[in-house]
Amino acid sequence: HVQQYGNSNHGWTKVLKTIAGSWAWGGMFSMALPRWFTEGDATGIETALTSSGRGRLPYFDMEYRSLILNELDYSYEKAAAGSLKDFVPDWYKLGYYMTTYARKEFGRDIWTEVVDDATRYRGIIYPFNKGLKEKTGLTVKELYQHTMEDLEKNWKTEEKEKARFFTEGKQLNTQTKKNITHYYTPRYLNDNTLIATKSGYDQIPVFIQIDSKGNEKRLTEPGIIRNPLNATLSLVNGQLSWSELGYDLRWRNKNFMNVRSYNLHSKGKKKLSSQSKYFSPAFSSDASQIAVVEADENMQYRLLILNAASGAVIRSLPNPDNYFYAFPAWMEDDQQLVVMAQKGERMGLQKIHAESGAMEWLTPPANQHLSHPVVKGEYVYFSAGYTGINNIFALHLEDETIFQLTSSALGAFQPTVSPNGKKLSFSEFHPQGYNLIEVELEKALWEKYETDSPGSIRYFEPLVEQEGGSIVEKVGTEEFEVEKFNKWSGILNFHSWLPTIDHPIYGAKILSDNKFGTLSLEAGGFYNVNEEEWTFQADATYAELYPFINANYRHSNRSSVIYNFTPANDSIIFANTYIEEWKENRISTGLSLPLNLTSGNFFNSLFLRADYQKIKVDIDGNFDNPNNARDTLVVRNGTIDQFDFLFKEPLQSTDLNALSLRMVFRSFRRQALQHLNPRLGLNLDLSYRTTLGTDDFEADVLLLRGDVFLPGLGRNHSIVVNTMYQRQDLLDNYRFPNIFIYPRGYNTTFGDRIFKVGFNYHMPLFYPDWALGGLAFMKRVKANVFYDYARLSGDTPFENVWTQASTGLELTFDVRFFRLVEVDFGFRYSRILGDSFLPGNERNQFDFLLISISE
Repeated sequence: HVQQYGNSNHGWTKVLKTIAGSWAWGGMFSMALPRWFTEGDATGIETALTSSGRGRLPYFDMEYRSLILNELDYSYEKAAAGSLKDFVPDWYKLGYYMTTYARKEFGRDIWTEVVDDATRYRGIIYPFNKGLKEKTGLTVKELYQHTMEDLEKNWKTEEKEKARFFTEGKQLNTQTKKNITHYYTPRYLNDNTLIATKSGYDQIPVFIQIDSKGNEKRLTEPGIIRNPLNATLSLVNGQLSWSELGYDLRWRNKNFMNVRSYNLHSKGKKKLSSQSKYFSPAFSSDASQIAVVEADENMQYRLLILNAASGAVIRSLPNPDNYFYAFPAWMEDDQQLVVMAQKGERMGLQKIHAESGAMEWLTPPANQHLSHPVVKGEYVYFSAGYTGINNIFALHLEDETIFQLTSSALGAFQPTVSPNGKKLSFSEFHPQGYNLIEVELEKALWEKYETDSPGSIRYFEPLVEQEGGSIVEKVGTEEFEVEKFNKWSGILNFHSWLPTIDHPIYGAKILSDNKFGTLSLEAGGFYNVNEEEWTFQADATYAELYPFINANYRHSNRSSVIYNFTPANDSIIFANTYIEEWKENRISTGLSLPLNLTSGNFFNSLFLRADYQKIKVDIDGNFDNPNNARDTLVVRNGTIDQFDFLFKEPLQSTDLNALSLRMVFRSFRRQALQHLNPRLGLNLDLSYRTTLGTDDFEADVLLLRGDVFLPGLGRNHSIVVNTMYQRQDLLDNYRFPNIFIYPRGYNTTFGDRIFKVGFNYHMPLFYPDWALGGLAFMKRVKANVFYDYARLSGDTPFENVWTQASTGLELTFDVRFFRLVEVDFGFRYSRILGDSFLPGNERNQFDFLLISISE
């Protein structure tokens, strides 16, 4: 990717990069080149120049093979944009096949000229498509169609020629799949019952118990396990063990793999390691020990034996050659382990003594991917890509003969054998999701396999011929002197412009980050739609220490409605309502403490911040403006003193000191692909701002926000309750910026105390997967029915309680525009229910919504 970006630094891309920086460079690069090209080209080069690139791995072929063999013919727009309802392979696979086909048909250098034209923007609309058409005679749609036809010809011909004998097996999961649903990591609880992982587009992973009749029972949920194909689950004596993702409290990009266990009898879940890098835990036969692979930050790999009750390390096995280990499995005597071992680009199965660490190879190291060994009796069962399609194999321990047991058309993974040794179960890929398959071992293929037998079609071979094969062994072993890096070098590194959309604030800013990411600077201009005024500011955050150190300068054009009461005599009060405008320069410094408290399936965070502010106010002086709204209040003689709380000096040019405190706590349950919102979640945001050391010019604002996320009637439906409370003295003669979110449809409010509650019911309506040429691809249409209510009260001589209420509908769309960006946008209709503060004297309000833009 670095090379790709370097190759794009010319033409209009270079001009915009020079003007607006790295973000603009990335934007021009992304608009010129479709994401399938950048990832597919990188995957193709990795495949050509190594013996272990992704294009060589059978499971990389598996997904498009599944579409072709199941007659699923998707349009180019759907293949490139993806789908929220159907399984569509990602753009890595799409790009790999399209770029490889083009190189095979049009030569090694075909993409050089296409990319050069596209990134120079020789053609404003779809320059990539224009360049491709000029160089090959094909549009991207036509290239896609030709690529699919080529794959279909190869794979369907191969199926006919091999006259493949498919494994006779029974699919254990019998529930109708209304959505993409995966079943994987099967493990036998007894001869007729399996424990497995189930997940899907509309549900996060959960461990289930499934019997031979397909009856399912939910057990518990694991935390985040990144890749189903590499996931492992160990089951012995009613205890489960797995490894899941953990996060560092302090550092955002630092994470861990921690071991967890679950007792099926007591229903108790236990944390066996913390801040560890432990992968693929495997119980010994008596469940007293757990073998794990440790991969530390220095890329040193070792096998550890843990105490299964406490997680303590019993011993670390020597690994003098630093093999990369994966998928350990105990042999039945608990004295030895079988593990996948890799060195360089070659891997095989090793047998390792659990006490001494003595090692011997069970299969010769080869450029073939294999995984998930399990030992039963005389055999080691494992998944391997020997034939060009992942299947289940058995290695006879005595004579090391390998037998092929399954002949899956797409891919078979993660084998397990029943306690009585008569049944084999595995996870098999299907475009509707992985399925659990069970076969009688005596009815399996048991076809002797020679490891040098020819495999499946090798689509990558033209790339290898063009590039000359693997360069791994040719890479030099030069060592460089380690030198202390000057952390002040490049401390200022302004690199990008970036828009800001955070209602009620809109604007743009310029960014600077040093190489270690410990000093971030930004400066920009922002428009507050509540106050209808601009703000210009600069911020600095120094994050090498903990807590973070923050500094800020802000120049604001401020505006606010001011209410002023002045006594005329013992019985008359003059009321003056006016819009005061002023310029404000504010310097602040403070500390912040962001904490990542994520655990299991809940993303938790706590953010604390405190700032001292020095504010210089320069007012326009509208207090005496003859156009102000004025009124006269008459009170009983001799009672004027009872209204002292009303009488405050009008705001004048002055210097103020202020304190700003904020605490934000968030806890959101992990979401599946189709979930509109977390099915459980809580957002709490508390802020307090106050002036210090003066009685003449005061402001004091407490703002509370709480959002609760709950499941709706459907699995992808969501109920969201929004609440806000703001307390400030309406008569304060200084005002902090107003960031209160009013009931939808309203644009103003009034009162010392404001409480707002909003009820939302979000639901998906359609998944159309509809394309408007190359302009837009609509993935999903969503609706939100809402009701907002606010109660406002004030300590003034006027009416002291008001209400605002509105209801309506938000209709939003998930669309990929111009084949470039994912946009969540839509429209809102609000019906104003109350009479106070009626916007423009109109009860029907319409708004355009721009919720998010992403790649």
